[in-house]
Amino acid sequence: MRTTDPVSHEPACGLRFWKVRRPSTMNRPHAHPDVELNFLVSGGPLHYRQAEGKTAVKRHELLVFWAGLPHQLFAKRGFAPGVWATIPLSLILEWDLPGEFAARLLRGEYFRSAECTGDTQQMNRWVADLESGDPIRLKALLLELHARLHRLAMDTVPHCDNQPSGRHPGGDRHLARIVGFMAGNYRQPLSVQQIAAAAGLNPRYAMRLFRKNFHMSIWEYLTRMRITHAGTMLALTKRKVLDIAMECGFGSSSAFYSAFAKYSNGSVPGAVKRGPASRGRR
Repeated sequence: MRTTDPVSHEPACGLRFWKVRRPSTMNRPHAHPDVELNFLVSGGPLHYRQAEGKTAVKRHELLVFWAGLPHQLFAKRGFAPGVWATIPLSLILEWDLPGEFAARLLRGEYFRSAECTGDTQQMNRWVADLESGDPIRLKALLLELHARLHRLAMDTVPHCDNQPSGRHPGGDRHLARIVGFMAGNYRQPLSVQQIAAAAGLNPRYAMRLFRKNFHMSIWEYLTRMRITHAGTMLALTKRKVLDIAMECGFGSSSAFYSAFAKYSNGSVPGAVKRGPASRGRR
């Protein structure tokens, strides 16, 4: 019988911008299939916990990450007003941002940059634009957001390739469906046929499309999601490693240990349960 999952899995939020006066810490990690944006207007820092460690959000710093992987706001310092946003993955794919931005997001990379001139004013304007319901203002918001993330992608990869990727028409929509389906079902036994069917694609075409755009296979991304979830469970629960492996979609302990070593920098599950000090003595 399945026990309570330490990760809260939530549906996609879609395009949202809102002001936060006092960000609340989370009782447990959560995940939702959107790209998330955080910007602190003042105060801070805020601290996130994720599978790879901890990440701090500082005042006037823009943080962008893939929220489909478990994350938890676990600490804050004082009053920290800011602007939060969720962005559909389909938009990020459509914009074809440089430096393999989308692929790096899906691998769990956190993008950050110090404030560009006018960031604070622009964030507040985006909130007002979305709240207005005016399609002309919404178009302006999307154009400005596209440009801001394009610059963020360029700044984090100084010599990135800015050439278009040559995506197939409709590919962005299909890719978003593939990733969204995996985000909601990666703990279940899955086949490429099931994943492709969720996007209305032939399995071979789905695999080619995914690798062409994200530079990894569907199976690699699925395994990364499972390992991330497993790492969270190892750190936050006292459950047996085998139980966690099965809970996260692995068919055997040997498959789990092999994947964990490959995608956790050679670490082992037992070291995660014992904590950082044990990992340092390996």
